[in-house]
Amino acid sequence: MKKKNNSNYINYNGCIKMLTYRVTFLLLLFITIFKENKTDDDVKNEIYLYPGKAKSEHDLPLCKERQVCSILHKRFWYPRHVERFCRCDNANECPATWTDNYDKYTMVLNNRAQMKFCEPVTDLPNCMGNDTSIINETRHLHVENRTISLSTNTDEQNFEITSKAKCYCSPHHKWVPNSYQKMDNSLQVSSYRCAELSKCKIDDFCGFEREDNFSIFYFCSCPEGSLCIRRNTLQHPIKELFYMGVAYKALCTRFPLMNN
Repeated sequence: MKKKNNSNYINYNGCIKMLTYRVTFLLLLFITIFKENKTDDDVKNEIYLYPGKAKSEHDLPLCKERQVCSILHKRFWYPRHVERFCRCDNANECPATWTDNYDKYTMVLNNRAQMKFCEPVTDLPNCMGNDTSIINETRHLHVENRTISLSTNTDEQNFEITSKAKCYCSPHHKWVPNSYQKMDNSLQVSSYRCAELSKCKIDDFCGFEREDNFSIFYFCSCPEGSLCIRRNTLQHPIKELFYMGVAYKALCTRFPLMNN
């Protein structure tokens, strides 16, 4: 019998694999660079999320000094989420406008999320070295006469978070866990420091992409001509500042993917 030639079969499989890879890359690239057409002045479509039993601004506690009053999530295709924590005093309102110029009331959380403050945070000293930048107090509320366990609860509406800035973390930095302390079954205190993004190389791990809104917690800065995007759908459990859930590993990926 004539021996079957597998070279054409191998080449065919290789082409299919590369085509699939290219299509996946272009789809992820489209998601990464897609811009919403909605203007910042149009706040009617913002979705406000309130903690615990709060249903409106009146139910929120007054903000303490340098406390994060909101997190603004710039989502792809969908209205932005405004995650509320506290209300400013009568003379001020918690900003709800996305800014690309990083105004004095804003600190960057990740590439598509910004922390908002009632008063200027740029007046704070710049974060240096291992200085504590953010202190988080996360309290689990009593629901239906029972206390939610820190280890098993995943419902964000049962959390009450108080976060205070100790120094100003400028853009192009990352948040690194500094300390963690479990006070009791309903309260945990954690702190984070502000660290400069290091340089990474092509194909290096560069950050975690949230599974729900595709924002990325950067680990390092990719080289020019590349993007930090995920290449597969393998999920990993992560714990970042203001987020605990599943995410995808993102890699520095050259664009275009292949040079012919």
